[in-house]
Amino acid sequence: MDAAEAGDCSPCGPDLCPGKRMWPELVGAKGSEAKEIIERENPNVKVVFIWCHWKRIMDCCCNRVWLFVEGEDGWESGDYGEAKVCYIPRVG
Repeated sequence: MDAAEAGDCSPCGPDLCPGKRMWPELVGAKGSEAKEIIERENPNVKVVFIWCHWKRIMDCCCNRVWLFVEGEDGWESGDYGEAKVCYIPRVG
């Protein structure tokens, strides 16, 4: 899923989101591997890929993890899976 397909938002807050909420160990991992791990460790969320340094909407959703990635080909290739995670993935 990419940012254009982020879909419905389940509102969140510090005590509202069930399951794991942060994955610092995935910084530097391939996007496809990070997505698989995140969705396995917290089945309540869907990963939304977004390129590093792009702006995102600022609402907070319990059912979404923004996965910021960067790669050699940049955004032109659209290959999020091979791109590397550049920020700590978090529910929101």
